[in-house]
Amino acid sequence: MLKSLTDGWTAIGKTKALIVGVCGFLCLITPLQVSGGVKTSIAPFFVGILMIPAISKFNQFFLDKEIVKPSWNDNPFNMNRPLIMFHTFSHFFLSVGTCMALSTGIWYQELNILGLTAVSFGLGNLLGIRLTLRLISSN
Repeated sequence: MLKSLTDGWTAIGKTKALIVGVCGFLCLITPLQVSGGVKTSIAPFFVGILMIPAISKFNQFFLDKEIVKPSWNDNPFNMNRPLIMFHTFSHFFLSVGTCMALSTGIWYQELNILGLTAVSFGLGNLLGIRLTLRLISSN
């Protein structure tokens, strides 16, 4: 089963999956108690949606960067394609934030605002990437 899921992965994709998985596992076994309002965890969602297209357009026009659809197997340190880095970090934030929220909920029966903020930021970045690709394809 696992072999069929990772058939198309390169060494870069497997390394990224290992790093995200280990960081998520560490957040799962070491919960944090962070208090705060739920409203503060929603703001990064909108920041990601608005800033990713703005940064991408700036990179495309002024720094001559290439805006292409990212893939899991792409090198996140390829600075000529900035969406790849955002894509990798989005998955990192989603994994770590979900594990932080779950572990705090399991261990302390509380809502972890930091975990929700990370999930919100990861989702906002992924939607910002999708919006950027739609804006680029419509031009």
